[in-house]
Amino acid sequence: MEVSMHTWRAARMLAGRSRAGLPALVMAAAMLGLAGVPAAGADAVDSPPAPPAGRLLPGGTNLSKYLCVFGPQAKPRLGAAGCLQVVFLRVPRSTVDPVVVHVFDPGSGAGPELVAGNSVPTTTVFTVHGGAGAYTDAAVRAVWPPATQAGEKLAAYTSGAEVRRTWVTLGSFPVEQGEGCGEDVYFRVTALGATGSSTNLFRLAVSPATVDAFTYALSANLTTGMCFYVDIPAGAGAVIEHNFDMDWRSVCQLGEVRLVSSHNGLWVENRVSLPPAMQGRRLPYRVSRRWGGYNNVSVYVTDEAGQPLPIHFAATAAGRTAAGGDAPAVP
Repeated sequence: MEVSMHTWRAARMLAGRSRAGLPALVMAAAMLGLAGVPAAGADAVDSPPAPPAGRLLPGGTNLSKYLCVFGPQAKPRLGAAGCLQVVFLRVPRSTVDPVVVHVFDPGSGAGPELVAGNSVPTTTVFTVHGGAGAYTDAAVRAVWPPATQAGEKLAAYTSGAEVRRTWVTLGSFPVEQGEGCGEDVYFRVTALGATGSSTNLFRLAVSPATVDAFTYALSANLTTGMCFYVDIPAGAGAVIEHNFDMDWRSVCQLGEVRLVSSHNGLWVENRVSLPPAMQGRRLPYRVSRRWGGYNNVSVYVTDEAGQPLPIHFAATAAGRTAAGGDAPAVP
């Protein structure tokens, strides 16, 4: 299995970095002038509102508890790869219960985030889309989709720094409001960093339990490790993995293949050759920290033609078999 690497500069390196043995979190605070991490309401983040029969995004085997988005003025050295995080929700057409979406800690600037001393809280716009184009429009499935997207806007919620450490319900949506494609119906949840320069960490809770959630570009908060699942097409002889801002301290793997991890403010590209046993399935994508600390990272994976591949929150789709619709339909 061949892995090759190409690195390019996405932002200039932080000048005068010190690696004098300080713990990662203290070192980051010293370099960036970060405020201390407040107590994050651990019970609340793991206890979304009813209905309880659903899943946390991220949660469980993902290890990470937070997705992240950044304001347009945020610095790459803080992990800022983009201002938009998109999550697709897929349920079988036969689903009776509505799709319910909650978001935890939608505000930025004083919750689980580390806050740079000169940063401005990010105003984040959360939206839920359904209807025509919510999934099948090619632009929404790009690695870097446009801020204005196709589909019918079913709900919207805007938060600055005022809503902290609590759950907010974005809405309850009958399956008929999603976009049908193949055997499933799709909704799209987006978090857009509209203004500001800080990080916003947040968590989603969705139901029913048959929701299969995935993204084409993942930005998440990394403390000790994380695990997500890349949808590898049948017959794919190789894929290209891209990771950003792993800060030298992370070990990245796709399946059993060790990848090159990125440095602060940089992207790294890994080409991974895939034997037949690694094709036509969801491969675990694992990141582990060599030592602890706070970091925000981004990842996406493409086929050799540059088409982004789904990154799932679960190893399998509930209620489906691998041979009978485990992968999202290709429009």
